[in-house]
Amino acid sequence: MNVLITGSTKGLGKAMAEEFRNQGYNVTTNGRYSGDIAKRTSQINIRDFKKCNPQIIVNNAFCLYDDIEQQVLFLIKSINYFAETGGTIINVNSVAGIYPDTIEPLYAAAKHALRGYSESVKFECMHRGIRIIDVYPGAIGCGLSEGRVDFTKLIDPKELAEFIVTLCNTKSFVVSSIQFNRTNYG
Repeated sequence: MNVLITGSTKGLGKAMAEEFRNQGYNVTTNGRYSGDIAKRTSQINIRDFKKCNPQIIVNNAFCLYDDIEQQVLFLIKSINYFAETGGTIINVNSVAGIYPDTIEPLYAAAKHALRGYSESVKFECMHRGIRIIDVYPGAIGCGLSEGRVDFTKLIDPKELAEFIVTLCNTKSFVVSSIQFNRTNYG
């Protein structure tokens, strides 16, 4: 089975790429610096999808402040790609998409937009054979969190990646959304 993962240069995206490969999937990565599709996520089009022919698309690209709608646009492109064949889309959101704060309001707005659009189309897509899984992790021990004093107590990206991959293996049900919180606050 083929998987396309955006935002896979490092952190959770890279960990997911490694875990999908470990599970026997053919993985195409996309990041700002390297990958088989060397474009920004917002520039990927249907021809790019057809090159790697994914049955699973992981919408993991970080929302840049100058491109706040990129994950929503990529979700729309993914739905259009799967219109004929069906498939699975994993939207990597954030708890900021559920519980915003004043620290990163633009990031929270982007994640709310992704959540709103996904929830608006999710069940209609399911009737067309397109499974949309929204994951909402709390602070992950990578990327944006590297400067935090509690960095070692954050969600382990490798462990989270392992769990996310298992969400793709269900046959008789779909996990439509799931929130992840760290266990180590002490």
